[in-house]
Amino acid sequence: MNTGNRVPSLARALLRQVRGDRAWLLYVALCALTSIPVVYLDPSSWWQSTWVWGQIALVILPGTVMLLWPRRHARMSRQERYFWSILAVGFAFWWASSLTHLLEAFDLVGTPNPLAIDFVYLCFYLGWLAALGFKPHQPAWPDLGRTEAWLLGIGTLGLALCLFAYFILVPSFLEPAIYDTWLPSYLFYTGLDFFILLLLVRSLLRAGATRWKAIYGVLTITVLAFLVLDYVESLDYTAHYLWAGGPLVDVAWVLPFLGLTLAARMRAYSFPPAAHAEKDTEEGTIIEESRVLTSPLMLASLYLLGMHVLLDQLDLIQEQLREAQGTIVVGALILFLAFAAVENRSLRRIARVSRARAAELERQRIKRQVDQRSEQAKSQFLANVSHELRTPLNGILGMSEILLYNRLDDEQRRRAELINASAQGLLAVIGDILEYSRLDAGEFELASEPFDLTRLTRQAMDLARVAAGNKDVTLHLEFEDGLPTGLVGDSSRLRQVLLNLMGNAIKFTERGMVRARFSAADQSDSTVRLRTEIIDTGIGLAPEVLERLFLPFSPGDPSTTRKFGGSGLGLAISKQIVEAQRGSIGAFANPGRGATFWFEIPYRLNAA
Repeated sequence: MNTGNRVPSLARALLRQVRGDRAWLLYVALCALTSIPVVYLDPSSWWQSTWVWGQIALVILPGTVMLLWPRRHARMSRQERYFWSILAVGFAFWWASSLTHLLEAFDLVGTPNPLAIDFVYLCFYLGWLAALGFKPHQPAWPDLGRTEAWLLGIGTLGLALCLFAYFILVPSFLEPAIYDTWLPSYLFYTGLDFFILLLLVRSLLRAGATRWKAIYGVLTITVLAFLVLDYVESLDYTAHYLWAGGPLVDVAWVLPFLGLTLAARMRAYSFPPAAHAEKDTEEGTIIEESRVLTSPLMLASLYLLGMHVLLDQLDLIQEQLREAQGTIVVGALILFLAFAAVENRSLRRIARVSRARAAELERQRIKRQVDQRSEQAKSQFLANVSHELRTPLNGILGMSEILLYNRLDDEQRRRAELINASAQGLLAVIGDILEYSRLDAGEFELASEPFDLTRLTRQAMDLARVAAGNKDVTLHLEFEDGLPTGLVGDSSRLRQVLLNLMGNAIKFTERGMVRARFSAADQSDSTVRLRTEIIDTGIGLAPEVLERLFLPFSPGDPSTTRKFGGSGLGLAISKQIVEAQRGSIGAFANPGRGATFWFEIPYRLNAA
C-alpha cells in the first residue's frame, strides 16, 4: 500500500474503533454536558467560576486520570505501563490543585499559597518529563547508551528546575510585585509546554510502530493545544484582552483533555505494521538518526538564555532580580554545553554505526550481484550442455532404432535394446535439467485458456498407463461430487505436474494401485482451488527425507536412485510450476505402505 492510500485507510480504521469505544464516548458526553452551563453563565459571576472549577475537579481530571491509568489485564510492556502510570500521577497533581480551588470557592479552605500551586504544576510537568523518559515505544533506530540516557534525564530535570527557579521562585521571594503580573506564568508554563512539545516530536520521529506514531501524534496535538491555551490565559492576566477570559476559552480547555484520553484509549486499538525502508547511503542514515537525538533539549536550554537576554533588553528585569536570575542562566548554559557534548558524542557513534551499516549493505549488494551472475552462468551452462548433449544422443537413438529393425540374434538384440533404453533415459535426464534451468531462470510464461478437467485427466491417465508398461499396477481416477470441470488456466502445466507425480508413483510401485483423486480445497462463485492427490501403494517415504524431497538433485533415498534411476529433478520442477501459479505442494510419509503426493492450484471457473 502506498503512502497516499495508507493515511486515509488508517484514519478510517481509527474512526471505526473510536466509534466502538464506549468508555471514551461516555467521557466525551460528560464533558459536553457539563460544558453547556459554562456558555450561558455570567463570566464575572461566582457561579460561572465555581462551575468551571467543579467541572475540572469532578469530571474532566478524574476521568482523565482513570482513562490514563493502565488496566491490569491489558497486555503491555513494563516500560509502557510505567509511561501511562507516571503520566496519570502527573495529572493527579493537577487534579489536587483543582480540588483546592474548588474548596476555596466554597470557603472550606483558605486561600492557597500561589507558590505552592505553582510547585504542584511543576510536579505535573515533571510527570510528563519522567513519562517520556521511559521510551515505551520500539525505536526505529538504535537507542542512546545508558550513560548518555542518564545524563539526558538529569539534564532534563535540571532544566525544568531552572525554568521554575528563574520565572517563579526567584521573583516570588525577591519581588512579589513582578510575580503577580502576567510575565512569570506566560514564560514559565508556555516554556515548559514548548519543551514537552519538542520531546513529543522527537518521540514521534523516533517511534517505529504505527500505533506509537499515532499515539505520539495525538499527544503532540494535545500539548500544542495546552500551549496555546496557556498563552491565552496569560493574556487574560494583563486585563487588556477581555476575550481571553470569556466562556468559550473555558470550554476550549476541554478539547486537549479529549485528545489526551483518546491517545490513552488508542493503546488498545489495532494498527497495521509500519513499513521501514532501509537506507542504502551513509548520508541518509546519519541524517535520519541525528535529527531525533538531543536537539529538543538543546533548544529548550537556549529558550531560557534567549528569554533572559530579551527581557533584559526590554528592561523587564529589575536590578535586584538580574543577579539572581543570571546565576540560573549560567546553570542553563552549562546544561546546554552538556547537551551539546552528548549530541556530539551521539552523532559520532551514529556515524560509526552508519558507516558500518553502509559497508554491510555494500557487501550484501555485491554478494547479490555475484549470486545473480552465478545463477545466470549456471543456467546458461546447463542450457548449453543440455543442447550439446542432445545432438549426439539423438544420433545414438536413431542408429539404435535402425539397428533394431535389422535381423539380429537374441544377444545382439538385447544389447541394442539396452543401448536404446540407456540413451532414452539419458535424454530424459537432460530434458529435466534443461526444463529446470529454464524454470529456475524464470524463462517461462503461464497460459490462461479454458480447458476441461475430465478430458485432461483421462488423457494423462492414458499416458501413464503406457508408462506403466507391463507392471502389475492398476490406475484409478476419482472426482469429488460437484467438482466443477470447466476451468480456466494453464492446462499444459497441470498435465506436466500430473504426469510427473503419477510417473514417480508408478516408478516406485512394483505392484498394487496408483490413484489420482481430485477435489475442491476452496471454492467461490468464480474460482476454485483444485486439490490433486496421487496415492500409491509402493515403497513409501521415510519421514526424514520429506524436508529435502522437493530440492533439486536430491533424491529421497540414494539407493532408490541407483535402483530406479531418475535425475532427482521431477519433484523440483513440479514444485516450481505449482508455486508459480500461487499454489502449494507436499507429501505424506507412509514408509512401507505407499505414499501420497498432493498439490493445490487456484483456477478461475469457465463461465461459458
